[in-house]
Amino acid sequence: IGYEQKLNGQPFFLTGSWDTLDVKGITVYLPKEASEFEKQRANELGTLMAEASAFTANLLGTAPNIPMRIIAVRRGAGFADSGTILLDYAAFRRQKIDSQTAMTIADSVAKIWIGNAKLVRGEGYGVIHEGLTRFIATQFIEKQFGKSSADAERFRQLTAHATVARNDA
Repeated sequence: IGYEQKLNGQPFFLTGSWDTLDVKGITVYLPKEASEFEKQRANELGTLMAEASAFTANLLGTAPNIPMRIIAVRRGAGFADSGTILLDYAAFRRQKIDSQTAMTIADSVAKIWIGNAKLVRGEGYGVIHEGLTRFIATQFIEKQFGKSSADAERFRQLTAHATVARNDA
């Protein structure tokens, strides 16, 4: 299957054999012969991506008209570009969606607008491309899962940044 890339992004390709599930306009590529439990989780992940897209569109305007995909992979999990998110097979086998997976989805969706649809370049672009998208994703997490979940994510971000900040000083 081939796709035309209409957004700013790097070309990439994947090979594999998947079953597909359409969830609110999001295509989820599952491991072949996925169990009913994995299909249920895929439905939840697709719904989360659709809700993150609606939340971001409410903030930043109409969504770019591109296919959005979540793809189960063995290697390369965490990669996301131009509406495609690679998630480890394990994400489909967990009892519920974990915070890192939810954050990856929300952040990746925000980057469709900031960085893919609108190219971000120049001095300090990282603040916009990484910082603003992470802020929007955290706002979505707060709306979706509550203030305590967003506070836990902010604390995790603060802890991760503190290590870098100490070295930069």
